[in-house]
Amino acid sequence: MEIWKEYEKDAFNYFEYFNSCQSILHDNELPNMSVISYNALIKNGINDINKFILESSKILNNLYNKNSNLKNYKFYLLVNREMENQNSKVENYLKIWRQIRKKYDIEKFNLGVEVKSKLNNTILFSSIAEVPIDFLHKAIEIVRSCPRMYTLFMSKREDIMTVEQIENMVEVLLSNNDFVEINYFRLCQMCCNRGDIAIRYGTSFEDHEIALIYNPTKINIDS
Repeated sequence: MEIWKEYEKDAFNYFEYFNSCQSILHDNELPNMSVISYNALIKNGINDINKFILESSKILNNLYNKNSNLKNYKFYLLVNREMENQNSKVENYLKIWRQIRKKYDIEKFNLGVEVKSKLNNTILFSSIAEVPIDFLHKAIEIVRSCPRMYTLFMSKREDIMTVEQIENMVEVLLSNNDFVEINYFRLCQMCCNRGDIAIRYGTSFEDHEIALIYNPTKINIDS
């Protein structure tokens, strides 16, 4: 399996569907957005996928360590889970982190508060965890299991794991869709406007990709 890097100064040239999203925004809401992505062609199923997760996490680790202007940034995992039955004692007990612990080792994660909200008649639990860089592969594995509801991003904000910030991210990223799922255009817009870095894990047929979307006027990343 070969991993290759791609770079695009203008994210609208890289993610073509961003252009249809742009029409709903005012000009002053649209930040500069550049993309660094790492890609792989998956030929051997889950073995290649697991290898890509490990290798891409090492690449992001190296990228982080060689860029001194990233030292104040931390990796975060945003998770959302729809409730099947809002009256279920089990679901209200498990919420998010207990549910994720059933499949994944998140002992080293700094887990945030679990916020309950209602969107489009759907009850959600949402939270943010700080991910130590040496355990980034575990977070990528979690995101890969449900990229429509889980995602990664980087931030140097001190208040990112507060109830207010979680509620704000849920409102911006999930409430403006016909379906309750993360709107990656809005994630990139939000992150790039405030100097954060969005991280998108995507798949297309046999291609797997992990991409960093950032505002080059707010942060320079030497890839």
